[in-house]
Amino acid sequence: MENPGSEALSYDWTYSAYLFESSVVPDSERVSHTTGPNYDFDASRFTVGVAPIRCILSVRVNAPEPARSKTLNVWSGRCINYPSGIN
Repeated sequence: MENPGSEALSYDWTYSAYLFESSVVPDSERVSHTTGPNYDFDASRFTVGVAPIRCILSVRVNAPEPARSKTLNVWSGRCINYPSGIN
């Protein structure tokens, strides 16, 4: 990502999980806010079971002027989310 004006940007990372293939709206969702362009994804925070499910990770880059903010899906595929306490 280019930021030639060195503006202060922030990032909203959204993890969306879809329990059923036909789901249009996520069954589970978590948003994490960062001030840097990276995110340490920890899938164990979701306790939706051990079956592979459809999931999407997207990021919204927040510019100082909201009209210039952008959202991008950075990953989509299958995830296995383990209940809390299982490593």
